[in-house]
Amino acid sequence: MPEYVLKIQDDKKKKIDPKKIPKRLYIKLKTNIERYKRVNFSQTMIYPESPNENYIYFMKYYPLQKKYFDDYQKKSRFKLFFSKSNILRITIRKDPAKDPEYVEKNIKFIVDTMFGRSEKIYLGSTPYSIYSSYWDTKIYKTNNPNIYQIDVNIVLAKGDKLSSADNFKLSCDQRRNEISDDINLIFNNLIESAKSYNNKEADNRKEITDFKEPSAPKLAVAEVVRTFSVE
Repeated sequence: MPEYVLKIQDDKKKKIDPKKIPKRLYIKLKTNIERYKRVNFSQTMIYPESPNENYIYFMKYYPLQKKYFDDYQKKSRFKLFFSKSNILRITIRKDPAKDPEYVEKNIKFIVDTMFGRSEKIYLGSTPYSIYSSYWDTKIYKTNNPNIYQIDVNIVLAKGDKLSSADNFKLSCDQRRNEISDDINLIFNNLIESAKSYNNKEADNRKEITDFKEPSAPKLAVAEVVRTFSVE
């Protein structure tokens, strides 16, 4: 007689390691293009025919490394950042870090890779080539612990490739902006120094005004006690 064993299925879901939950990165771009001074970055800016995915995925406790992407063709390499399953597959290759040390490093890797010099993005349907990009390393947290936000400044030139004229013009523009920023910084420092000097002088004048000479002792006055005549 066959024996039957009753198996009770555990309906409890398998617990997910919180260190293996991908984080999402939301990027706001600041550009030198008049119609697109501020724009939210999306997947369609790199792949116009793709879904309009607004987030990039990365891991908090696992590093992103160039060698993980070398096996993929460049034209499809960036798609890995827009796929949660792909980012899990290519990054989880060893034990996680004890501390979330890879947040800033991974974001820097994403910025340097996706917005590197001569990379191409689309604004509307128009292609632009990236001359330079800058991230100030500030990371903004949102009300969702798994979502981060950053601002990235990029300088663009219209077209699929940077021409010599583009490089020259944008280099001059960038240098002019740097000089303008330096001048503003110098004047701001001068103004702050002047304010500090004026405040110090005012404090010194107040000290002089508040200082009082010690009062002189009262003059002694002789009092007539007795009078007498001398013959």
